[in-house]
Amino acid sequence: MGTTRRHVCLLAVTLSAGCLSDPGVDCPGATVRLSLSSIPSAESPLLLDPGRLSAEAITVVETAIGDEHVEHCVSWDAPSGAAGPSNGLSELGDELESHLGMDLASAPDRIETDARFRDGTYRLVLHTESEQ
Repeated sequence: MGTTRRHVCLLAVTLSAGCLSDPGVDCPGATVRLSLSSIPSAESPLLLDPGRLSAEAITVVETAIGDEHVEHCVSWDAPSGAAGPSNGLSELGDELESHLGMDLASAPDRIETDARFRDGTYRLVLHTESEQ
């Protein structure tokens, strides 16, 4: 199986995501799990427009569809130089904050909302496991 654009983007997201590149290491922050499950329809979904999203954010969404995108050592309000979410997850976090009118740093551990991506409608779940 040859290298695809998705594989290259996934590698770039993985390497730029703080402790994601070394998930066994002890580090401050939470484990964040993003999943998107197909649903038949939705009212007022979060619009994840591939024309506006970066390649990194698209890769995170594509990984989460029907599966799960996981990052370790994430702090949504990380100070400069500290591990935060990958660029792709950070961008999706900004979209979620804007859509839901909340700050992810003080949000509940589990956030659910409906989303549209390309021609699909999904139930987006962002689950943040307690920080160390």
